[in-house]
Amino acid sequence: MLSRSQLVHRPSQTVWKSEYTPSLNTQAIGRHALNTLISRGPRLMNQAIWHYRLSELMLKHLPYGRVTCYGQLARLAGMGRQARWVGRWMGLNSTELALPWFRVLRSGGQLPFSHDSAEGQDFIHHLQEENIVVRKNHVDWQTYAWLPNIVDEEGWLMWAEHSGFYSLKNPY
Repeated sequence: MLSRSQLVHRPSQTVWKSEYTPSLNTQAIGRHALNTLISRGPRLMNQAIWHYRLSELMLKHLPYGRVTCYGQLARLAGMGRQARWVGRWMGLNSTELALPWFRVLRSGGQLPFSHDSAEGQDFIHHLQEENIVVRKNHVDWQTYAWLPNIVDEEGWLMWAEHSGFYSLKNPY
């Protein structure tokens, strides 16, 4: 187990000595989760980075004209019921990663912002550009949801895309 003295602290990130520099923004995971990472060592930090990178990969491959919810993205990344982590991560990183953030909604197809707000209008504008119909701050989940086949018999995460077949296995 690593102690706090074995960490190098920088304003924007925590770096493990003798490990590669993670690109995970530690503000995105919160104080309790960061303390857990410090107490359990690099393996858990690498696993957290794995989940966030997988979330990023899933979001990049979310098809045009389809939507998903924060909880579905968390499940696809192997984070279980950590929808709030995904939402927080997206809020901190989606603009710098150029991700299609507007394709991720609350459960049941509800928009994360009020349609009266500037953010809500921007959200609706992006969805309508992809021919997704928004009615009363909701998107019809039955019509526009992206629900890929997730796991095969050996536990490999997989889904089919227009450009090919993807298959990933969590190394941790």
